[in-house]
Amino acid sequence: MNPNEVIWKKFHIHSKDSSPFSPWLEGANRNHLAELFFELGYAKGAEIGVRRGNYSKTLLDCNPNLELLCIDPWAPYMRVTQSNQDIYMRDCKDKLATYKATLMKMTSMEALSHVPDESLDFVYIDGRHEFDYVMMDIICWSRKVRLGGIVAGHDYYNFYEAGVIPAVNAYTSAHGIHQWYTTKELEPSWFWVR
Repeated sequence: MNPNEVIWKKFHIHSKDSSPFSPWLEGANRNHLAELFFELGYAKGAEIGVRRGNYSKTLLDCNPNLELLCIDPWAPYMRVTQSNQDIYMRDCKDKLATYKATLMKMTSMEALSHVPDESLDFVYIDGRHEFDYVMMDIICWSRKVRLGGIVAGHDYYNFYEAGVIPAVNAYTSAHGIHQWYTTKELEPSWFWVR
């Protein structure tokens, strides 16, 4: 099964559209992406930046066979205190207790050595949103996804100090990725098949 063909059918992509392809499917959002992972038979994934585990739970609810690595340092940054992060981690742990989820309390760069190259069906990047962090996550975590798997992430829109759009655009341009996608929602996701 060709993942791009499944994506085009699921998201109603038109052949005359151009990258990044945006779905014609009304209300296409990252929950549809979670469904896509299930439809493609993906069984092993990682989410970078988990916070309370809300999207992790969506991924796991959509796919009962999924083993999910949930990677987040749950450490203070900017205006988020350690006590808040401790609450987020407890919420996440409680929320995901009955699933095949492994919580990894470390930065995305620290977690790399724990995940073999090409061992994942997908990665979903939603960690720090500054350009350098996004670019490093894309570069390093793309290697962890097998050929035919999906590299994806969140927040493809402009907001304060965000570098998601320029990082994703630069990476796809530099690596000749001509077929990639965004969802249609307030805080869009981006993704492509490796």
